[in-house]
Amino acid sequence: MSDVRVEIDAASLDAIAQDPEILAVLVRKAQEVKAKAVAIAPRQSGDYAGKFKLRSGVNNGKAFAQVANTDPAANVIELGARGGKNPKHRVLGRALQSIRED
Repeated sequence: MSDVRVEIDAASLDAIAQDPEILAVLVRKAQEVKAKAVAIAPRQSGDYAGKFKLRSGVNNGKAFAQVANTDPAANVIELGARGGKNPKHRVLGRALQSIRED
């Protein structure tokens, strides 16, 4: 069996990292995560499910797509609170995991 060596120069990686097609793929995946998060978000009170936002672009030469929730209670809903009164729901983590498994 022969060893295969692949060399990629930094300029090529930088070009790939900010390519519009790469950004489009990231945005499509982020849209899937957002849709799943909205579908599984708890709805006991407030509008948590309606507060998911998708941001995307190129920052420091790298394409990115990010899903976040702007609800003031997002941290408590995602991570829970002490005492068990507010269990952690891990909405974004579960949504991302489901997309990874597809």
